Amino acid sequence: MAARRGVTVGRADGLQTGSAISYDTVKFSQNAQRGSGDTMARTKLSEAKKRKIKVEVNEEVEESESCPDDQPKHKIINCWSGPRSLSTSLMYSFHNRGDAECFDEPLYAHYLSDEIGMNEANDGLKDSLPRPYVDMVLDKQNADGGKVLDELLYGDRNESSREFRFVKHMAKHATRYIPRRKHNSTEFEYDRLMDYLEGSENFILVRHPEDIVRSFGAVATPTLEETCLPSQLEIFMKHAPGRYGMVNHTTKKLVPPTVEHRKQYPPMPVVLSEDLRDNPEGTLRALCKAVNIDFKPEMLKWKAGPRPEIDGCWAPWWYKTTHESTCFAPPRQDKPPPPPLSEDLQALVDECMPYYQFLKSHAMKPDVIERRGEDDGRNDAATTSRTLSTTHAGTHAYAADPRNDSVLIGMRDGVTDTFSLVPRKDAKVSVFDSGFVLGDGVWEGIRLHDGVLMYVDEHVKRLYQGAKAIDMEIGVTQAGLIKMMYETVDANQMKSGVHIRLMVTRGLKSTPYQNPTFTVGKPTIVIAAEHKAAAEAPKVRGMRLMTTHVRRGAPDVQDPAWNSHSKLNCIAACIQANKAGVDESLMLDPHGFVATCNSVHFFIVVDGVVLTSRRKNILHGITRDNVMRIARGTLGLEVREDDFTLTAVYSAEECFVTGSFAGVLPVREVDGRQIGDGKRGPVVKRLQEAYVREVNAVASRGRRRA
Repeated sequence: MAARRGVTVGRADGLQTGSAISYDTVKFSQNAQRGSGDTMARTKLSEAKKRKIKVEVNEEVEESESCPDDQPKHKIINCWSGPRSLSTSLMYSFHNRGDAECFDEPLYAHYLSDEIGMNEANDGLKDSLPRPYVDMVLDKQNADGGKVLDELLYGDRNESSREFRFVKHMAKHATRYIPRRKHNSTEFEYDRLMDYLEGSENFILVRHPEDIVRSFGAVATPTLEETCLPSQLEIFMKHAPGRYGMVNHTTKKLVPPTVEHRKQYPPMPVVLSEDLRDNPEGTLRALCKAVNIDFKPEMLKWKAGPRPEIDGCWAPWWYKTTHESTCFAPPRQDKPPPPPLSEDLQALVDECMPYYQFLKSHAMKPDVIERRGEDDGRNDAATTSRTLSTTHAGTHAYAADPRNDSVLIGMRDGVTDTFSLVPRKDAKVSVFDSGFVLGDGVWEGIRLHDGVLMYVDEHVKRLYQGAKAIDMEIGVTQAGLIKMMYETVDANQMKSGVHIRLMVTRGLKSTPYQNPTFTVGKPTIVIAAEHKAAAEAPKVRGMRLMTTHVRRGAPDVQDPAWNSHSKLNCIAACIQANKAGVDESLMLDPHGFVATCNSVHFFIVVDGVVLTSRRKNILHGITRDNVMRIARGTLGLEVREDDFTLTAVYSAEECFVTGSFAGVLPVREVDGRQIGDGKRGPVVKRLQEAYVREVNAVASRGRRRA
């Protein structure tokens, strides 16, 4: 049997991406695909031989059969994924539509039984990933990869009621040793995979290498091949040879693309797993458009439990978490931050990053979802809470918590001057309240950790300063207001992972007019406490920002130091970020210098110095001040408040944001420009760790009163 031929694809446009791979000529040779891979002991190879399971690789094009002239009998949608990337959840999502016939890794037996692949994978390498289900796979699946692809395209429909086929593939299963065939319409050689790609809809599902390595490493030692990233890139290139050019296997030279080929071969859609998890509806809507089908709301939820009608026989070993799931959702919030990767695993992540960065650069943007709160036909606060939390992304990403449906809201009625705890569904203020009529009021966001309101004295002090600035007498002492907040969280039996929105408006108006003299009674106080822990994934993955046209106001227009209810400028900036598919907007001051983001403060790191904007056009941030203090005192870093421009941002070593809810979050991209190497930097990581220690220390001192 002939040895495997290396696969070489190239780019005709000279794109250079990553530090380890040059994409003007991307080569996937034997060595690039060796890894330990989906390895199997040689005893398994012997068993496969006994069973006479064998795939013939025909390298002689002259002797190969031509491609079938028949048109595909089905619409095929292929998901080319890697491990631990939400691919099984996505298969369940498509199956729940009711119009998709689903296939789970139909090329697995081909991959396992290929003699050349097994010999390569086991050549002097350890069998790092034992698979007790190998015999079952070889029994249940056809090991001839070429025939499997032909059957998917041209075979009879198994479920006549299903309109199309959704096929979940591990990318590495398809790129190894599928027999080549000669295409009649071109001088170049195409393998059966190429025929299959041309006859179907395709997309790549890719996940950040660190997330793959952490998740996979909990089961077995991962390798470059196991991540599927090289295979995904190979498939991406194969799918658009006219766009990126092809290597003539006879001359070994890159054949430049023609204009016609560029039109004929658009790039394959790329979906980021983090987008699917953080914004499932927007991502699924965009994906459905890309593969030319209609979106169905049924894709967002499914019943827990296995799917024996579609699950591969390996499901009991790999699908436990997926079987417990009912939807796409952010990671659990009760887990501690992950430990640092070992040196070997970090080296693997670094090796994977060029592949990931290239694919990520082609990732589609999720659709912006305009409507919320309609999951069961109601429009109450509880329903809205559940719906928003599953689609919300960015600096305030959080996980849904059903306990919030029954929380008690603390309220001080300014007319009667009484404080009470009201069920969430009954918590209401008048349409004549100053906050509703005019946005006349101030507010604070405060976290509860280990039963202690974090930096509560500082928050309440800032609230009262804002109230003083707008000539509003709150009518309760600072200590009394803190007592109300603790009464609220204690009544809800809250300890940690809690966020409080403390809102104070000028109170009830006798008529809807701006003059404060038309106010009846004292200010309205609302304490909305929720089980709402910040998502962990953004703390590592980082934020994407864009510069908005909306400027921070000057202090003689509306002093930005006030945390006022009138936030329309920040809301406008947030809307622009939503429309652009990023996490937050970066706002400039009236002179064009970087000021802050629409809801968090912004920092950059230049030559090891932490730099942030001056206080003149920003909210005087409590978390901001604490992080600067920690950076200076605990970490010994130089910290400066100064004017700086977007030019400094684009060339910064690191960027990060701070806020009371999220803490410290890295920024990986600003205006489409990658910051540093696109990963969380060492300064941000140290600040995150130090800030967590600070929070724990504050909580350990117990409750304090102003």
